[in-house]
Amino acid sequence: IIIAYPILLLYFYILLLFYICYFHLSTLSTYFLFFFFFFFFFQAEDGIRDAQESRGLGDVYKRQSYGWELMSYFNCFVPEIQKKIKDNPHLAIQMRSTFVKLASLLEVPCTRIHQAAGNDALLTASLESVSEYYSSELVVFVRKVLHIIPTSIFAVLKEIVRILVDNLKECPTKLPRKELKDQSQLETRQRLSHLTADISKYANGILAMETTLVGIIQVDPHRLLEDGIRKELTKQITDELHRAIPFDSGKAMTAVQFDTILTRLSKLLKGIRQSFEYIQDYVNVHGLRVWIEEFSRIVNFNVEMECNAFMQKKLYPWNSKYQSESIPIPYFQPESEGATYSFLGNIVRNLLTMTDPRATVYVPALGAWYGLQSFEEIVGTRTFNALTESIGTPGLSALDRLMCFIITKDLQTVIGKLRKQGDVVSTTLTRMKQLLSPDTGIPVETVHIYTKLLQSLPPTFATECSDVLVRIGRLQLLRSHIANELRSNAKLDSGPLFWALTNANQSLLADLGQHYDDPEAHQMPGSIIAELSPFLDCVGISDSHSKVYVTAKPISELCFLLVAIVVAQLDNITYDDRLCCLTTMKRGSSFDAVPFASGLATLLKQFHSDVRHLLFGHLLQRVRASLCDFDHMDDKQKQAEVLPQESYNVMAFIDLLRVPAAFEGDDFHRVVPPQLFGEARLKAPQKKK
Repeated sequence: IIIAYPILLLYFYILLLFYICYFHLSTLSTYFLFFFFFFFFFQAEDGIRDAQESRGLGDVYKRQSYGWELMSYFNCFVPEIQKKIKDNPHLAIQMRSTFVKLASLLEVPCTRIHQAAGNDALLTASLESVSEYYSSELVVFVRKVLHIIPTSIFAVLKEIVRILVDNLKECPTKLPRKELKDQSQLETRQRLSHLTADISKYANGILAMETTLVGIIQVDPHRLLEDGIRKELTKQITDELHRAIPFDSGKAMTAVQFDTILTRLSKLLKGIRQSFEYIQDYVNVHGLRVWIEEFSRIVNFNVEMECNAFMQKKLYPWNSKYQSESIPIPYFQPESEGATYSFLGNIVRNLLTMTDPRATVYVPALGAWYGLQSFEEIVGTRTFNALTESIGTPGLSALDRLMCFIITKDLQTVIGKLRKQGDVVSTTLTRMKQLLSPDTGIPVETVHIYTKLLQSLPPTFATECSDVLVRIGRLQLLRSHIANELRSNAKLDSGPLFWALTNANQSLLADLGQHYDDPEAHQMPGSIIAELSPFLDCVGISDSHSKVYVTAKPISELCFLLVAIVVAQLDNITYDDRLCCLTTMKRGSSFDAVPFASGLATLLKQFHSDVRHLLFGHLLQRVRASLCDFDHMDDKQKQAEVLPQESYNVMAFIDLLRVPAAFEGDDFHRVVPPQLFGEARLKAPQKKK
């Protein structure tokens, strides 16, 4: 046998070469003959040696893996076969016999294990695992070989995208007869027809294959084609999104530049989607469904990877529930440490940079950020309409989730600062509590006691906490704009779904109210709350200020720390009659009143409601103290103002804070007299000369 093997091998090679030269076979046929000979030879060798009882299982696996290793891991013959299939897609039908022959690799090892198993449960279980492993590896190899067809389809699709977006113009509804030929664009449509025929040819090549049993796994050619198309679509969308929206930390992006980038991205993705829907009938794939599923999977995967920066336990890409082995989402390494991972992080960073309070101010009457110098709209409804056109509803929902993680991180930061400083000045705060309690009274030392409270804290403490609260407030206002956009889109695109979710939400709120009124008679709603919440967020039925982001332990005398921060910031602002809101008097200040109120309301929601009541009570105590001190001022200031500037600033801030803090109605008016609101601060009439 040892001598016969080399002679037999040489004989077969000579016979094979003679057969190729005599019949002038093509290159692809030559690859098939070499491939089949390779496996037939080793199977013949197995048949000769199977009679030897001393032959081990490892020897069988070793010889059977030679050809498989060359084909699968070293890609022998694979590029040449793919080139032939690309030139002539109908050759994919012939690959079925190749895959069936590859499946014969399973026969010898599985037969040996089955013979050795007997009544051994361990070997029986190993037979199933070996069969499943080899079958899955064979299916992966089949996908790799035939993936040349989806790749070729998308190569043609790029040309179709260019024609549909740039060249092909929409025909008007009415036009003169003499212009009909010019509007028809015959050459462009002929080119589009040729490209469509090419795509249909590629798809028919793989769809003509029959369903094949590869090992213990059944391979459906339609499923292979759809998975390959999904893989190429996912790769193309991910690449475009990754390159589309940059972020430069050294230079803030202008509103015009940001809108231009979003418009270009919207045009590009719209072209890919339209072309994909255009060819769906020719490749037998539901284009819109595939687009929505893959785009949603991409943005959700990017949210998980982006949120790793805010989590202690990192989520690896291969552990994500949105990742798939057959349809993988490309993973990009961050450019540097601390850099954003995806386009979602770049969008959030650009929005935060564009809404920097040192260059912009939020005007609640207009619902947008405006530039302090140019007074042009920087971020507003227009911006979120452009975001909807570019990244769609799934993208907006993903942005909302990412902002929640950033808010949680910032809340942990500011709560840590408050807790640390409260422990340092606990004695001083306890004394201040004795002097300022109850909040319905007037302090003995009037406004001077607040000066002492500020002096007991570090000089930069109020500014540092205020900057974090302003950032939280900006994120909350951005989330409110996203919720408004999602709500509007849901009403227009899917009215029945929106109102069904609205009714379900109201019913759950009513059940919760009855439960808290009488827990014994009405049970708490079960898991339906957690199941319904994601749907409510996707259609914008949510209040960003009412959410609890962190579970914070109580902080001793927290109310007085917050009063000190508010008083320190309100001394530098004034009411602007043109903008109808509070604005800072210092150029280049990092304080903005509306985001600050929004951030403070979010912070109050993380603690017991008593802290909110105490804060409003002590802020009104500050107003009363200022009014009492107003009597001791000179006559000129009394003639200029009816209400002191400090008191009016505090009242205007309370008016800003009460809405996001959900402190309205009877609870609010029991603390705040309604006479103090409205046009409270009036200019004193000037005497005529």
